[in-house]
Amino acid sequence: ELLSGVPLAVAAPQFDRASVIVQRDDGLWLLEMSTRAALEAQSALPGVQPPVLLQDDGTVLYTDRTALVIRARTGSERKIELGLTVGEMRWMGNGCLHVLEPNNGRQYAVRITAGLERISQLPEAWQ
Repeated sequence: ELLSGVPLAVAAPQFDRASVIVQRDDGLWLLEMSTRAALEAQSALPGVQPPVLLQDDGTVLYTDRTALVIRARTGSERKIELGLTVGEMRWMGNGCLHVLEPNNGRQYAVRITAGLERISQLPEAWQ
């Protein structure tokens, strides 16, 4: 029952550890476990809603209206104003996200590296 919920994001901070963000009826939770599925810790993620991503260092990425919120394991947060609604987020590469707007399908690359933050609309595919 402790492992119940819908998995939304997974990270592997060490070769023998896994972190998973799951959605339960009472919100999102961060579960930390050994690769043998032994639950070692769990914590609620107040204020966090999907879409959500998880970095290996425990950093949680989510959106707050039109901003990308980057919440460090310590609880400190920084925001990158996007000026758009995020429907989906995926890792694009080291320090970059692929973001999709839900209503119009526009796609963006978002650089999240501190001090180098940037958002760029990606070109449309030719049909």
